[in-house]
Amino acid sequence: FSKKQKKKKTDDDYIPEMNRKIQYDMYKTRAHLYMEKKQAEEVIFPLTQAISKSYSKRDKARLNFILGQIYLANNRLDSSRISFKNAISPSADYDISFNAKLNYAVLGNNEKDQKSLEKLLRDEKNAAYKDQIYFAKAQFEMTRGNLPIAKTYYSLSAFYSTKNQRQKALSYERLGDLSFQEKSYLNAQKYYDSCAKVMPENYPKGEEIRAKASKLSTLVEAIEIAQYEDSVQRIAKMDYKSQTAFIKDVIKQLKEEAKRKKELEAAKLRALQDQANVGSQVGNGNKWIFNNEKLRKEGFNEFKKLWGERKNEDDWRRSDKFVSTNTSSANSPKDSILAANQGNTKATDT
Repeated sequence: FSKKQKKKKTDDDYIPEMNRKIQYDMYKTRAHLYMEKKQAEEVIFPLTQAISKSYSKRDKARLNFILGQIYLANNRLDSSRISFKNAISPSADYDISFNAKLNYAVLGNNEKDQKSLEKLLRDEKNAAYKDQIYFAKAQFEMTRGNLPIAKTYYSLSAFYSTKNQRQKALSYERLGDLSFQEKSYLNAQKYYDSCAKVMPENYPKGEEIRAKASKLSTLVEAIEIAQYEDSVQRIAKMDYKSQTAFIKDVIKQLKEEAKRKKELEAAKLRALQDQANVGSQVGNGNKWIFNNEKLRKEGFNEFKKLWGERKNEDDWRRSDKFVSTNTSSANSPKDSILAANQGNTKATDT
């Protein structure tokens, strides 16, 4: 190029300097557009730039959380964990910081992270979110291959989830998947059926889960008929004394089961009332179901038998306080890149 041509090219390429606030808005908007186009990889650069240009710790935390989700969706686990760690901040919205802690712990997969989940579980502020913490603990155990323990935590997550139907459905789905893998089709059908009953309309793979529940119900019906006929034939072969003893034993078991159900329903009602007013939980001691070892064990044992869902008519139970986030990426706090709308004034944190 001649000197004249070089000067013209330099003039054409010139971009005026922008202040930090304008750069922040520009990168954030660009990242949002890529998100709208579902171009996850393209989001990363402008999003990281927006984080670096933001003055607000609150917005930095929000954007780091979104970045962590994007890395997670692309299986970049180390980068995801770093972003979730950066989202943990006293300045962040509580749901952002809380869910970042869950994801950070699950992705860490060590004893320290396991203890951090236990700490979250003990914190009275998180009483309304125990379903999500138990789900995270289940995910943590899954990464270690501890399937029986994971199933226990998935069950507790579903048992405890009273407001967040999406989380409840996700826990049932995981239990259904594990039962199906173990060829325990009767259990799998009940879990999938429970999932189908509680899932929101926009639940991922909703139709697929309904189809699984429907197809397995035919198989389960055949199994139950076979079991019933086998039992009838077995009883018919007994002498009168054995039949009488058998019937008495069945009646005793039914009475004990009815008593357990009644105690469990009362315990669940107390737990739900406490959960509705988290602040009143301090000092309640053994009234809280998960502080009462006897009720907790009975509740879980009962839950293992009763996977079906009852329609919940209490209005306060129907609404989700917020949609949880976990390593499945199926749930996330209601958030978007543009929601990080800061005053973004220098040196002050909002």
